[in-house]
This record gives sequence, C-alpha cells and structure tokens, in this order.
Amino acid sequence: MSVKIRMLFRSHKNGALFTIDAIIALLAVISVITSAFVMLHNREYRSLGDEAVMSYDSLSVLEETKALHLMAELNDTSSASLFLDSLPSQICAELTVFTQPNISVASVKKSGCTGSDELSVGRSVFITADKSTYYAEMKIWKNQTQSN
Repeated sequence: MSVKIRMLFRSHKNGALFTIDAIIALLAVISVITSAFVMLHNREYRSLGDEAVMSYDSLSVLEETKALHLMAELNDTSSASLFLDSLPSQICAELTVFTQPNISVASVKKSGCTGSDELSVGRSVFITADKSTYYAEMKIWKNQTQSN
C-alpha cells in the first residue's frame, strides 16, 4: 500500500511540475509581449500622422494632375493654388518646387494661413517631360485661426 501511495504522489508531483513549468512559460510570454507593446508605443519619434499622410497624398495628386510640372516648367502656380485652397478649412499648406535642394523655382501657400511651429513635411521627386528632375515639398499644419 505504501508503494501505491508513493506512485500516486509521484504522478501528482510530475503533473504539478508540468503545470508550474507551463505557468512560468505563459508568464514569460505575456511579459515579453507586454514589454514589446509598451516599448513600441513609447517611442520618442512620432509615427506618420494624418498631416504627413495628407502631404504625401497631396503631392501624388498634384503630380498626377500635372500641377507640379506647371510650377516647375512655367512657374504657373494657379492649379496648385486652387488645390491648396480646396483643402479643408482647418488645414494649412505650403507647396514649394526646387531644382536642387535649397534652390526654389516656385512656391504657393494656401490663402488665409499663417505659419506654425508644428507641421508635417512631405517630399517628392518628379521628372518633367524634358527629363529634368525637380523636388517638391509640401508642408501641412493645422490652421491656428480655425482651431479656436
């Protein structure tokens, strides 16, 4: 009878060790996932926000509609100005086209907007029909007069 009790105790002991190992492993996995989640959300840099996405989308639209090409080749900002003025009233924007970094060809700003310290910048490179390379920079920020 003492042998049966020992075997019964051993089987429970092994099962208890297996359960404890499984619990420790589960806690370790939960700790790693939680740590990774916290680290990803506490980054010092800002992820690509709505304004940045809007600046890149706007540059794509302006390139597709040839507004960037008109600015680069003919210094014609009329279609780009119409586009900027059609943005929502709470959004301000400024578009600049460069031949080289720091050499501006044309620039246009949404009417009724003043500058801001907090802005998102999108940049794009495009090639015109005469195979010249230009750079476009779209700055977008929240309109300070509309947010009050």
